[in-house]
Amino acid sequence: MGLGFLSQFEGVLVTFLMPLFVGLGLYSGISAWRAHGRMLRGILGIAGPVLAFLSMYIFFGFGWGQYMLMLSLVFMAVVSVWGLFNPPKLELKIER
Repeated sequence: MGLGFLSQFEGVLVTFLMPLFVGLGLYSGISAWRAHGRMLRGILGIAGPVLAFLSMYIFFGFGWGQYMLMLSLVFMAVVSVWGLFNPPKLELKIER
């Protein structure tokens, strides 16, 4: 595809940017869970980043650790697309 020149940045991507973005995904999943209060959506939104952290720092030495990382990234993308097409309904709370 002509993207071989990006291989020099692979170390920075794996050691710095990927944990940063996965942490951002975890933070946004937790904050969305607290804001909307939807149990299934919250668990699914947090499961992807947690699996990614586990696979990056605990299970990466195993042969299946890399597959777990890719699966968690795909899982995060699927949950994000689900959130785009089926956003949670906001309940307006009027305080007097």
